[in-house]
Amino acid sequence: SASNDQNSASISASASHSASVSASQSASASVSASQSASASVSASQSTSASVSSSQSTSASVSASQSTSASVSSSQSASASVSSSQSASASVSASESASASVSASQSASASVSASQSASASVSASQSASASVSSSQSASASVSASQSTSASVSASQSASASVSSSQSASASVSASQSASASVSSSQSTSASVSASESASASVSSSQSASASVSASQSASASVSASQSASASVSSSQSASASVSASQSTSASVSASQSASASVSSSQSASASVSASQSASASVSSSQSTSASVSASESA
Repeated sequence: SASNDQNSASISASASHSASVSASQSASASVSASQSASASVSASQSTSASVSSSQSTSASVSASQSTSASVSSSQSASASVSSSQSASASVSASESASASVSASQSASASVSASQSASASVSASQSASASVSSSQSASASVSASQSTSASVSASQSASASVSSSQSASASVSASQSASASVSSSQSTSASVSASESASASVSSSQSASASVSASQSASASVSASQSASASVSSSQSASASVSASQSTSASVSASQSASASVSSSQSASASVSASQSASASVSSSQSTSASVSASESA
């Protein structure tokens, strides 16, 4: 997995105990939403503590071998969810043929769980969980101009698996403000164990797709026993992490792009949630355990 041409990716979500885990043992998961406008969520310029566990988007399923199964909910202002100081357990257990997620051309699709004890876990054992947002502006996570301490644990994108033989199965988180995961000062164990047919990630020409887990006890582990790790997000501006103009201390641990897989025999597996302002989610001071266990065919 490589994120080429990085500028910077430092985001901290200090004082969190979240355990973000991705264990993608999926065979293949193609989702093509080519030439779609957007399925985006923006909650930009908010001080609100919002909670997003973007497995809701990540449980989007398209059966492979489709010419294009695009899902667009374009040009939305904001679909921000805040459940601060909540004990909620959001769980998605999608047993679908394929579970892919792409939020391309969005200003931000970020998840912040700052100062939370939440355990966001994605264990996608789906036949395919491919996320492709090729030629997309971004599948990024930005908590821009927010005062919230955001922690993004983007396993929504990270459990994406592509099996080859697709016309284009590119996963790009391009031209995003940020696609970061922060778990700083956290005891979180972010783990990606992608045992998929191919578990590759490329976010080439990105501003930054870096992971910083400063002052954390977290054990980020990637154990990719995949047949092939090829993911191209060509012609993308960036799969970067920006917490621009925010007072939040954030940390990025981009497993979101890290386990992206495109499923086979799809004409184009691009899912774009383009032209969105932001899908920033903060679940500050929450004990919520967002879990996605997609055991799809």
